[in-house]
Amino acid sequence: MRIKRRPLSGETIVIHGFGQAGSGVANALVGLMQSEDGISREDAQRRIFAIDIDGLLLAGMKADDYQKSFLQPREVIADWPVPKHRAPNLEEVVSNSGATTLIGLSAQAGAFTRPLLKELSSHTERPIVFALSNPTSRSETLPEDVMEATGGRALMASGSPFPAVSGAGGRKVHISQCNNLYVFPGMGLGAVISQATRVSSGMFAAASRAISEMVSDSERSEGHLLPPLDSVREVSFQVAMAAAKQARDEGMAMRVPDDRLGELIRNAMWVPRYYPYRRTRGW
Repeated sequence: MRIKRRPLSGETIVIHGFGQAGSGVANALVGLMQSEDGISREDAQRRIFAIDIDGLLLAGMKADDYQKSFLQPREVIADWPVPKHRAPNLEEVVSNSGATTLIGLSAQAGAFTRPLLKELSSHTERPIVFALSNPTSRSETLPEDVMEATGGRALMASGSPFPAVSGAGGRKVHISQCNNLYVFPGMGLGAVISQATRVSSGMFAAASRAISEMVSDSERSEGHLLPPLDSVREVSFQVAMAAAKQARDEGMAMRVPDDRLGELIRNAMWVPRYYPYRRTRGW
């Protein structure tokens, strides 16, 4: 959103694959829209189009409890030129919803076709494509296809590692690997050091902001949406700090000033130290 210079609530988001992972992502997005943009939970949920095995999740359809808050009202699709005896499929949802963000958690290789990506790019100057399924063989699309279909304008992250590709004007675009390793070590550390009584959604939102702030403007211009993996140790520290401060500010952790909190976290971080050894006679 820093690159697009618009609020998250300005996006129309399609999530393809709405199991526990898809639902978790959707709820995190809703929480961010509420806290950062000040919109209601219901309005935020309507900005997310959830697609599962039978198509778009619609009111009246059989759904698991974790999916029910993301059932779109049927009047939303009343004017869509699609058959009314079934739920709209992925292509129909992207086309008719005016989608600007496409998130894949389906484990369906190739689900994001070039025509679909081209349609997505017609709705926004900088389409967002997160193909988060892994391993690589399960990725919904490939970076080369995304850049070719969108004219190199897409903001892409993947669940699997991919090398850099060519973007608009022949520039090199780095593909960030969107993996929970960025968050969980630091989240655990921050919760333990601050003696948080629970881990809240606010702590995860604070962690996300901290990670985003670690990406410089020059790195963003090269396609990085996340910090380089070789800085993951510092990422863990920043996540721990953000989570601990959020827990403290929510009144469920120790009341420790920032400088002292940072010192406690640094001192608690394990440092691998390997001692030299030599083979002795008789071994």
